[in-house]
Formats: sequence, C-alpha cells, structure tokens
Amino acid sequence: MLTAHIYKHVPPGVVVNIQVGANKADPYLMPVDHPGNLAARDVHLELYEEEPLYVRSGGSIPFCSLFQKVLGVYTVNFAFALSDEKQHSPNEFFRLHNFERGQKAYCMLLERLGRGE
Repeated sequence: MLTAHIYKHVPPGVVVNIQVGANKADPYLMPVDHPGNLAARDVHLELYEEEPLYVRSGGSIPFCSLFQKVLGVYTVNFAFALSDEKQHSPNEFFRLHNFERGQKAYCMLLERLGRGE
C-alpha cells in the first residue's frame, strides 16, 4: 500500500527502487485511558501544573509492539526531550534541566504505578 503510493507520486525523471527489508516493527498504539497513561498524565500535571498534550507520532521502538504481542502489556512512552534538541542527529543535545526533571518524573511515575494509581 505504501509502496504503491510512493510509485504513484514519483516525479518524471526520478527513479525509485524500494526494497523491503527483513527487519520490521509492528504498529503500536496505547489507549489514552490506560492506567499507565493516566499515571503519566498525573505526573505531568504535578510537574507542569497544566494538562499534557497527547501526540500520536511515528517512531521505531520495536519492543513496544513486541511486549504487547508476547506479554500482553502496554509500554508507557514518557520523555522530556524537545523537538529543537535534534534527537538522533549529529548535533543532538539534551538540556540538563530536562534531564533532571525527567529523572524526578520517572521516580514519580514508578511510585504511582507501584501504588496502582
């Protein structure tokens, strides 16, 4: 389906060769009302004093779908990097205050999950 779409939109004079590799990750989506997401929401509310923004985005974290498929459990994605920090690029960086806030937030999240909140 994606391959057909790409071939359909190839500009004149451009050659496209798509090779499907053996490695892949299945799609993954965690319900917004899952207890893990609710715990993450509570942590964000406590840290920032405002409602978090939920963003559906693509990524390549294959263990999320693997954990769901094999173990039947969801994985909370909980991060503090900002878009201008250029993740996975040659000039990637991470602000220390976000690193420190992330450490605190993870402890808060694990505490809430441990209490079953």
